[in-house]
Amino acid sequence: MKTENAVIFALAACAAALAGCRSYEPAAAPDWEEGARLRTPRVTFASPKDAARLALAGNPELNAMRLRCAGAANVAKETGWWEDPELDFDLLRIVEPSTHPFLGGAGMKFTIPLSGSNRTAAKAAEAYHFAQAEKIRAAEKTIAAEAEKAALAIHYNRKKAKTVEAHEKDAGVKRATRSAERLHAAGECTLADLNSVKRAEHARRHLRMKLDEERQELENSLRSLAGLHPGTRIETAFSVAPPANGRVAAPDILSLTAHPAVKAALAELERSEAELETEIRRQYPDLKIGPLAGSEEGKGRIGVVAGVTLPLWNRNRKAIAEAEAARGEARLDALNTWRNLALEAGAAHAKIANLLKHRPAPPGETKCIERLLDAGEMTPVEYLSTREEILTLALEEISWEAAVAQARADAARFTVETISNERTSK
Repeated sequence: MKTENAVIFALAACAAALAGCRSYEPAAAPDWEEGARLRTPRVTFASPKDAARLALAGNPELNAMRLRCAGAANVAKETGWWEDPELDFDLLRIVEPSTHPFLGGAGMKFTIPLSGSNRTAAKAAEAYHFAQAEKIRAAEKTIAAEAEKAALAIHYNRKKAKTVEAHEKDAGVKRATRSAERLHAAGECTLADLNSVKRAEHARRHLRMKLDEERQELENSLRSLAGLHPGTRIETAFSVAPPANGRVAAPDILSLTAHPAVKAALAELERSEAELETEIRRQYPDLKIGPLAGSEEGKGRIGVVAGVTLPLWNRNRKAIAEAEAARGEARLDALNTWRNLALEAGAAHAKIANLLKHRPAPPGETKCIERLLDAGEMTPVEYLSTREEILTLALEEISWEAAVAQARADAARFTVETISNERTSK
């Protein structure tokens, strides 16, 4: 009967030991062929915000951060459990002859965390999870701004290309070019004058090539930001209102303390505080207590076993010193994060303010010089030279409009929402 009880006790102990275990499941191998087939032939943005929304959903870096945040949430959920109980067996045999030569016993010890280190460890894991969530929000601001800037850059690049194309297709430019060629053939126009026209035409070819190359780079950048297939065509179907002059409100640097990047740094500081507290609490012993059963000289015995660790050497001093150093670094990092944001926000404000000092460009005089050309008051070469100046000014104005729109999109990174990502205590 005693043997059967021992077997039952051993089986129950094994079942209890395996109850909290989980089996290993391998991850599925990446399906490269499926990834190559996932392709959107064309993406059309109705506004720069569309590009931002697409990038927030498909950006690979953001998705990796979200995966880490989900893992941190799971770690926080599984942190703070008590240590597993310990099951001990012992078997002794009496050397001298005896009716019952064997002594045996079994006991189970539970660790009661009197130090409370499990609670502070859970607090640290929760702070880490919150920091990861705030880092995602900060990265979302940056990714959204970069996507908007890329979409705006593509829009203004194509606006420049259309401006150059319209200039080359202009009937007045074509007519004046033919007139200059006929005048040179008749000896009434020098080769230098004709070549100045040809040089301007050649320079426009280089400009078109440069614009095409720039557009390809911008589209590749946007594909990378949004996680799009390399073969995806990108179209922009929106217009941007011309910039209006006006004063720009200076950023409130104190409000940046509520920026997600600063909140993430503060959460890291809270995590380091909790980790330091955890290491300090681990100096103090936890109570190990549990039942004890045995047999001696054929008689059963029961009792209680209890024990504590004596921190005579305080081996946790190294971990405490490391945690203190990490806390100091985390505090400095929070301050530096805020200072850098304040500097960047101030620079963004100054850039917009400087761009908006731009004076209006002089009105185009295309109709006027066409009348002068028709009246013979202007030669075809002079007309073409003036048209080139007008084209250059138009392209510079487009560059200015693009710079203002992109600067405003970049400044949006420093806006602070009133809604915060609050935590729930465990």
